[in-house]
Amino acid sequence: MASIRKRVGKKGTTYSVQVRVKGYDPVAGSFNTKKEAQEFVRKIEGDMDKFGHITGSKIKQYTLADPIDQFALTWGKKDQATLTRAFYWKEKYGGMRLIDFNEDFVKSALGKLRAEKELADPTVNRYLSALSSVFNTAIKNGWFGIKRNPCVGVSRGGERHRFGRSLTKAEIKRLLDACDNSESPALPVLIRLALATGARKSELLKLTWADVDTERQRLYFSDTKNGTDRIVPVIDAAWNALMAWPRGDDSELVFPGKNPQAGLNFQKHWDKARQVAEIEDYRWHDNRHTCASHLADNGVSVMQIGAILGHKTLTMVNRYAHRNTAGMEDVINKGVEL
Repeated sequence: MASIRKRVGKKGTTYSVQVRVKGYDPVAGSFNTKKEAQEFVRKIEGDMDKFGHITGSKIKQYTLADPIDQFALTWGKKDQATLTRAFYWKEKYGGMRLIDFNEDFVKSALGKLRAEKELADPTVNRYLSALSSVFNTAIKNGWFGIKRNPCVGVSRGGERHRFGRSLTKAEIKRLLDACDNSESPALPVLIRLALATGARKSELLKLTWADVDTERQRLYFSDTKNGTDRIVPVIDAAWNALMAWPRGDDSELVFPGKNPQAGLNFQKHWDKARQVAEIEDYRWHDNRHTCASHLADNGVSVMQIGAILGHKTLTMVNRYAHRNTAGMEDVINKGVEL
């Protein structure tokens, strides 16, 4: 908000200006004409940070942590990965003043992130997108006087779309044997459920005993990544492993961690099992691809695969269409006659 006051003195008439904008110290100036005063107000209110070096104004001691915390409070989407990446920025640079957090700094920080974590360009792009979302939301809602997104001019790395690896039957056997001999008693059950149902890691770790339909031998996955619920039948080998898994007294979760209200952390045991089984370039998420690929190889339609895995779009599930050629020989003979 700005105020312009006309002052008449011995040296003539002047116009005193005071501009107050949320997130900034008040800015004052004196001008010979009202037009100059009004122009000053317009520029300052329009983009105060650009004129800070002229006016001597500086943004108050808001730091990067402030908009990130506010962003977290208003985040209503199911994708928690964006919040996790936003909090990375807070952990590393949360104490930095917003006025100093500019495009050049973001570029430098991304370079350090790439080197320290040995991340590929697509993953680094996700960290940049999370930070950009914070600033865009802040600008939209008028938080902390933020008027510019320092991520806008930062170029992104190339996107490499990794389809995911599918295990052969021999590799599956080696992996199951390694998991069966793991120090984690839960890993043999988790890997069988993952391969049999194509469930995401987060879905398995959020699974409660109320989601286990013992009468119909199926699992109910709710609050999934894409926002839809689904019911998946379970084959005998995986179901028998689940039924042999003991139910805890202090948690509703099927696979509780040290904190009974949180899911189990089994990453180090999974890494060890892959190493023992000599399975390379294979992530836990690739169990979904193995599940879908073997279903397609055995003639299951892409629509059915999509329903089992919880894909919302045909674009995702059509990745497996090339594996299912059942019946194509008969269909192709109905085409053009040569």
